[in-house]
Amino acid sequence: MTTLSLNVDEAITMATRAGDTRVTRAAMLMAYGWNCSIEASEADFHLDGFIQLINAPRDPTPTQMDAFRDDYRAWIIGNGFRELVAALEPLLDFVHMVIAYADARMKNKRSRDANQACDKFERHGLALKFDQLRRRHGIDTRLSDHFETLTQARNCLTHRGGIVTDKDCNTGDGLRITWLGFDSSITEGGGREHVLTLDSKGPIDSSKFEGEDNPKLNIEWVNREALFRPGRRIYLPPRTLQEICHMGSLVCAELNRHAINWFLDHGVNVNGGVPVPPPKVEIYLDAIDPDDGNDK
Repeated sequence: MTTLSLNVDEAITMATRAGDTRVTRAAMLMAYGWNCSIEASEADFHLDGFIQLINAPRDPTPTQMDAFRDDYRAWIIGNGFRELVAALEPLLDFVHMVIAYADARMKNKRSRDANQACDKFERHGLALKFDQLRRRHGIDTRLSDHFETLTQARNCLTHRGGIVTDKDCNTGDGLRITWLGFDSSITEGGGREHVLTLDSKGPIDSSKFEGEDNPKLNIEWVNREALFRPGRRIYLPPRTLQEICHMGSLVCAELNRHAINWFLDHGVNVNGGVPVPPPKVEIYLDAIDPDDGNDK
């Protein structure tokens, strides 16, 4: 019998990085496509070549351009959500695989049982993968319900151009999309608070802050939602797409944490025996240096 050894620490870390890289790719593709739809004053609907096989308009009217931009944004978001799902599913499969085989070994079960469980798990959709990891192994990212609504939105965007129909509705009122976002603010040394949103324009001039103490950055996790009634088109602004993509990165970090801690809880010495703490949010701000007036 052939015995294989697996460095759990490195394997889970590499799988997590691969998932997070694909989440970043989805975010970059959505950002690029969205910005192109806004900034382009002119559009050429023809692929390069002297002979054209597609009868697309050569001089689109403003109405045609507005309609095309709406269609293009829906297409961009739908493909972006597909990329998010494609980023997370392999990571979920891998986490389930290493835990399933370890669990089988600990309980003296046949490896064939783990094989069958993994094959079946890989055929499940994203929501069911999250659910089975939670029920069977106690791995709960607390974000699976959000991704179930995003999958429903992706189906509507892909198959119906984002126009919500009765078959897309997940509530009595329409299609409800939920995600995890965060509210943030800066508190000056003097106590005055500046609310920050993903629409805020920078840089922040901290030289005008009151008080001698350094300003404090405050972050609070919040659950958000958007409701689209039948007949309406799904529209999610860039700030929402940022939060949704960040939620994808958060899931990758949470799966890494839960997987490592699962092995520690079961007596396997990984990560130097140190539990992985909950991930922290990172945001990037432009501020003006009070000393030289330069952005930093």
